[in-house]
Amino acid sequence: MDGNSMFRIWQCLILATLAVGGSCVMFANSLSRVGRLDGNVTATVKADRGVLSCIMTCSDLNAAVSDRCRAFNFHKPGATCEILSSALCDGSDNKTLITTDSSWRYYDLTNDLDEDNAVTFKDKPVCTEFGKCSGKCSRQINQSCTHDEQCLQVAETTQCTAVGSSPGICKCEGSYWAYNSSLCLPEISFKSLKTDWLWKMIVNSMCEVKVTLTISAPLQLRLQIGADYYTGSSYYGIHLGYPNTSSSLIVRDGSSVQVVLTPGLLSGQPQNFTIKWCSAAIRFGKEGEAPFLSWTDTTPITPIRGMGFYTTGYASYIFQQNLVDPYYPYSQERGEIRTNGYHWHTVRITPDGSPVNSITDFTFKCKTLYGFTVRLGKFDGGYSYQIQIGRNYNNQSAIYSQRHNQDVQVVTSSGILSSSVYRDFWIKFVGRTITFGRVGYSATLNWSESIDFSLTHISLYSWRNQYGYFSTDSFPQFHDYPHGAYV
Repeated sequence: MDGNSMFRIWQCLILATLAVGGSCVMFANSLSRVGRLDGNVTATVKADRGVLSCIMTCSDLNAAVSDRCRAFNFHKPGATCEILSSALCDGSDNKTLITTDSSWRYYDLTNDLDEDNAVTFKDKPVCTEFGKCSGKCSRQINQSCTHDEQCLQVAETTQCTAVGSSPGICKCEGSYWAYNSSLCLPEISFKSLKTDWLWKMIVNSMCEVKVTLTISAPLQLRLQIGADYYTGSSYYGIHLGYPNTSSSLIVRDGSSVQVVLTPGLLSGQPQNFTIKWCSAAIRFGKEGEAPFLSWTDTTPITPIRGMGFYTTGYASYIFQQNLVDPYYPYSQERGEIRTNGYHWHTVRITPDGSPVNSITDFTFKCKTLYGFTVRLGKFDGGYSYQIQIGRNYNNQSAIYSQRHNQDVQVVTSSGILSSSVYRDFWIKFVGRTITFGRVGYSATLNWSESIDFSLTHISLYSWRNQYGYFSTDSFPQFHDYPHGAYV
């Protein structure tokens, strides 16, 4: 059967119109396919008016008892309708159309025109070859399916695990994982610089995660009720390289509860670890080995919603799943990025993280109360430069150079930021010169380095633990990535 054998009909039912005093409120919308669905036939009726008779019969039945008619088979030569209590895509996807007699046609029904119109199965094999054309055939993650197209209607990067004629389920493909029933997210890979707090929100009630760490300086890992430092409260801490570089410890609310020797842990080489906190049993160790940190809290801190990282040097982390930016999906839903004074939101300037020697088109919107920082940096240990906007309670702006370990330019900029409305700014980096200003005004900051430098990332940070909000069209990767600190 091909696409030419399908046709669409709809009818505003007179009975429904009369029932509501002349307002047309009920539609029967169907895609027909050659074939007949066997089983679940509740009635066989005469179709003197063709398909319209079938639709009106279904309307009468459903008016008396909801969903008595979910679909129907229509036999034109015999002017017959078979009323079905179950549609082709109801249940576990184990039903198929019988196509040996091409004089039968199968119809799905819906009272929602938009439901079927929004689905694009009509020209796909799942519809043209197997009759699954209705919006009812869409499947969410972990639901039964027979074809990839059913899954892709709801979530990209999904596939159906069906083998042969046996139904499977919709799963996220490859390295992606299920954030919820309709969204797959990629694994997280990110790095941090000195004295940065990076935070992740824990989803799907997770209490165990595998992580690849590359660390050469002491690292703090915090598990707490709040999803970020801003909402911080009671917490568990796993401190690697504390109180000296050959030891590690577990803390609860700042008090040490276990200290062990861990020589060679800060090797600067990638190492695979497993972190567990199920039922307040804190466990941390190398993958495939017994945990070297192990302590169970008799008065559990629960629920654990946030995981934070802090290093005195440089570090990189790779997570497999179930961790997202602390303000996700807020940032995705609102089209703006939210950050705070203990969370850098960091992205690569280019998709592959390769260095750039100039930025000429970076414009953005920002609103916050006490100050906002945009940091231009490089993750291989190169220097970074901070454009500090509205610092000192919205009275100054400055450029801070990590290479010089000090401010290299400070100007008065009273009231440059607003906490209630977005204001537009721009940054340029050309040659050795960094320039910053507010759109429509002359440049606020302009400073030149004495050596050549390149950049790989841009980071955002708001001051004094206040929420800051940021939006940009010139660098869409800020909004495309679902994870803060995705580098």
